[in-house]
Amino acid sequence: MANGQCEPFDHKVIDNIGNVELVVNEDAFDAEILFDVEPCEFEFMEEYSFTVTDKASGLLLDPAPYIFDQYDEFFEIDYPEDTDIGEYEVEVCHELVEIASIACVKFDLLIRPCWV
Repeated sequence: MANGQCEPFDHKVIDNIGNVELVVNEDAFDAEILFDVEPCEFEFMEEYSFTVTDKASGLLLDPAPYIFDQYDEFFEIDYPEDTDIGEYEVEVCHELVEIASIACVKFDLLIRPCWV
């Protein structure tokens, strides 16, 4: 469908992610985060991005810690270490570049030590 034939459209995440809790050296997390543009089917260039904010300081972690990774709609958090302990806000976004439409989903992440 061409852009003019399907406006207005609703660019949104299909499934929200609840809060995530990981234990150091015990847990990892991965998710396929899908976005939709009902009722359209665009064949535009898509870009995915994510940000990680430390909730205690409010600082955006740039670059994000190495445990975070994303490949298109696949987002993962590798096994955290002691240096990763804390609370974070993670935002994963999907952009349709040609029409400058961005949809994002946020979730809280708690990484706790294994001895608690």
